[in-house]
Amino acid sequence: MPPPLRVLLVEDHAMVREGLRALLHAVADMEPLAGTGDEAKVLTLVTQLRPDVVVMDIALGEANGIELTRTLREQHPDIGVVMLTMYDDAATVDRALRAGARGYVLKGGDIGDLCAAIRTVAGGGTHLDRGVSEALLSGLLRNGAELD
Repeated sequence: MPPPLRVLLVEDHAMVREGLRALLHAVADMEPLAGTGDEAKVLTLVTQLRPDVVVMDIALGEANGIELTRTLREQHPDIGVVMLTMYDDAATVDRALRAGARGYVLKGGDIGDLCAAIRTVAGGGTHLDRGVSEALLSGLLRNGAELD
C-alpha cells in the first residue's frame, strides 16, 4: 500500500480547518498535516513538512490565497495546490489556475469531491469542480475570447 497523501490545510477559519482535518483523517489514503490560516506561516510549513498537496482557501483574512498560491508554486513547483473556496465565478477560477492551482473545489461540495481533487492533483492531474467547469465553459463560449 502506498504511503498516505500528505495534505496541508490553509484556511483562516479554525473551525473549518479543524473540521477538514478530522474529515481527511478518516480517509485511509490521506494524512492531514498541521494547518494554518496565517499567510506568513504557510511557506515555512511547506518547507518543513513537505506536503504532497496544499488545500488553499482564496480569502485568508487580509491575505489572498491566489497570490499565495503563485508564490508557493514558484518556490515549490513540485507541490500541488487545490483551491477550496466558495468563489465560483469564471474570472476567479481563471486567476487561480493561472497562479498555479491544479485543483478547484467549491465548499458546497462534499468530502469525496475534495479527496478526488487531492488524489488527482497529487498524481499530476487537474481537477475542477463540475459546477466550475460548466461555468468556465459557458463563459468561454459566451464571450468567445480568453478571460482577462
